[in-house]
Amino acid sequence: MNRLIVVSNSYPSNEDPSNMVFIHNRTKQLGTFYKDVVVISRKKIKYYDLLRYPKVKLNQLIEKVNFTYFDGITIIEMYCLHFFPEHILPINGLFYYSRFKRIVKPYIISGTTVQLATWGDFSFLASICFHRLKVPFFASAIGNYENTYLSKPRSLNYRVLKYIFTNSSFVMCRSEELEGKVKNAFKHTKTINYISGVDLSVFRNT
Repeated sequence: MNRLIVVSNSYPSNEDPSNMVFIHNRTKQLGTFYKDVVVISRKKIKYYDLLRYPKVKLNQLIEKVNFTYFDGITIIEMYCLHFFPEHILPINGLFYYSRFKRIVKPYIISGTTVQLATWGDFSFLASICFHRLKVPFFASAIGNYENTYLSKPRSLNYRVLKYIFTNSSFVMCRSEELEGKVKNAFKHTKTINYISGVDLSVFRNT
């Protein structure tokens, strides 16, 4: 296979190597099956930043894209403004559909596979884009987001999870319990169990 594209709300960097390190570890493991790995992440601009930056500078910042390199992996960061709270979080991402598509299209080659680290707005945006581009993707059910909203079928975030998971080739779940919740909510969704634990020779009960 040629290229793995990983979409994640945040990702480790040289400044903060512990940030979302489990996504990085999984990316490194999956990356052994591909010739190339690219991560697309975001940098949040919060509403109070509107007071810090003049309008012209803010527009330049929003259009800016960071290219960084961490542990052998290329990371592309989009700057995104965040206006909406968590219960309507997915709406944030829809404002960046065109820019996301413009950024990601040059990286889509024959044999490209996409992993979405599921969390509201950015994964929702990516799932719509890749679904329309007919690029296969699979979702990683990490835990917090799914545990909160899989039990709330009337919520917007539940519908977002439904869209992402039902359009995924499969959903990679971090535990058997989480896999059961995904299966219970969306019966026809394909799942695999990928348990990410700890090294018991290092971490143990005292």
